[in-house]
Amino acid sequence: MGVTVKSHHLKRGVKKLNIRKLVLAAVLIMAVSMAWMVQTPVHANASELYLTKSLLTQGEDVYFDHWSSSSFEDISGEVFTKGIGFSPYYGSTYNMRATFNIQDYNYTTLETRAGLQNGYNTGDRGKTELLIYADDKKIYGKTFANTTPPQDLKLPIPTGTKNITFYTVMTKGPQGGHRALFGNARLTNALPASAKQDMLALDNIGSSSAEDSYYRDWNSIPFEMADGHLAGRGYGLKPYYSSTNKIFTQFKITDYDYSTLETRVSLDKKWTTGDKGKTEVSIYADNVKLYSKTFTNKTAAQNVKLRLPKKTDYLTIYALQHKGAQGNHAVIIENPVLTKSLDPVSEDDTIALDNLGMSENDNGYIGKWGSEAFQMAEGNLVARGFGLKPYYSSDYETFAKVYVADYAYPTLETKISLDNKWRTGDRGKTTLFIYADNKVIYKKTFDNKSKSSRVIASIPSRTKYITFKASHSKGGAGHGVILEHPLLTYRPHPPSVNPVNNKTTKITGKAKANSTVTLKIGSKTIKTAKTTSKGAFSMSISAQKAGTTLALNVKDSKGRVSATKYIKVTQKK
Repeated sequence: MGVTVKSHHLKRGVKKLNIRKLVLAAVLIMAVSMAWMVQTPVHANASELYLTKSLLTQGEDVYFDHWSSSSFEDISGEVFTKGIGFSPYYGSTYNMRATFNIQDYNYTTLETRAGLQNGYNTGDRGKTELLIYADDKKIYGKTFANTTPPQDLKLPIPTGTKNITFYTVMTKGPQGGHRALFGNARLTNALPASAKQDMLALDNIGSSSAEDSYYRDWNSIPFEMADGHLAGRGYGLKPYYSSTNKIFTQFKITDYDYSTLETRVSLDKKWTTGDKGKTEVSIYADNVKLYSKTFTNKTAAQNVKLRLPKKTDYLTIYALQHKGAQGNHAVIIENPVLTKSLDPVSEDDTIALDNLGMSENDNGYIGKWGSEAFQMAEGNLVARGFGLKPYYSSDYETFAKVYVADYAYPTLETKISLDNKWRTGDRGKTTLFIYADNKVIYKKTFDNKSKSSRVIASIPSRTKYITFKASHSKGGAGHGVILEHPLLTYRPHPPSVNPVNNKTTKITGKAKANSTVTLKIGSKTIKTAKTTSKGAFSMSISAQKAGTTLALNVKDSKGRVSATKYIKVTQKK
């Protein structure tokens, strides 16, 4: 029995040992498998990956590997058995695309041969733009005409790219349009990946508010930049009614932590012949004007890169138009994107009076004169502000009154000008007053030759109303007065500076106590100085030539920067 018992226990021990070995082996196999899975991407890379229909997430009028009844063949005669083609199904289609999701594939390069289909490149067929985007970044763009040779492309892909999108945008001629090819479109590792991009296209956010705004094209007519290139992405601003002079598109960006706006601004080439007047494009971040430029028929497309204030809620792009005898322009904002390429500026802490509206007025206007844009004395058009203009011959006084009791701001900033449209002939003189309740905080008389005047005025505490009042010596035959974008602010006043001549080696003046005064010549910072507890400052400089313009501003302890004070160096007698 004892042997039997021993034999029985021995068998049980062997069984236990075998089970333990099996368990250990299984655990080892699982560990090796898990380690292999961690080190291996979801899709192990072959040497190349063709962009096929299985990877397509979005497409319009796109073909794969061949047309319905013929081969892909470019104008050089090369035939492709693999590739992507674009041909509009409807005659009214001008903008086509195909988007491929590549985020699970670890490739660094896009290779393809871009060109036009043979047989669709004779006669008047207009032109075709071939574009490639890696997410929101354009990595290729070229305009193709009938004889443009195919282009062999090898493009680095930014690290972390999720989607590759091919666009074909065309303007058709009387004999139709082209067909476009991206032959042998594939992902490879031929080149190192380009730097990772952190950007967000505004067309991914969408407009929160707009007037006469278009997306991607003008209702099937493509966007055409001033240099003739066609744009696949972006927004357009074009008045629907001939009487419209102020249009815009606005984007809510509160939830996105970006510091820079980048885009390309252009008039559409199709509307830049004949008397089309002029157009002002202005860009605002909440109440801060970031950009403004006047465009005429000959103005080239403008590359724009703008620093955003911290915590910006809304970006608004305006097009203001002074119509010509032959109509208006159309404005293109090509692929506007938010990036982090520049440092942000200080958070905006202002109240725009045009957002508060007028509590009372007599011939007061907001944003425009009915169907005409505000036009400053220098000729530029402005998007925001108040206007005062007499209507009847007996209107010798006009005003706009704004309730500000809910806001304890110490400073009012604006720019005052006579409207350029009414600065000829006998219009007499116009005196502009600004009241804080019953106290005059600004007064100036303007005539036809007066330039615009920047105003920074102190507001007494507990002020209930700000009133802009114009006295017109010629009544209804007088001027129109513009108060551009008046703001309540905490910004310090510009410095007061003692006269500077070509022998001066020490600049002195006064500014806000315990602040920093900066002196620049052009874009170069020459000197900084701290103000005393009483606001005095001085800075030593080398003597400057007569006629040199010195630019000085003040930054307070919270980083708020004043408007710039410009001083012209005089010749010492």
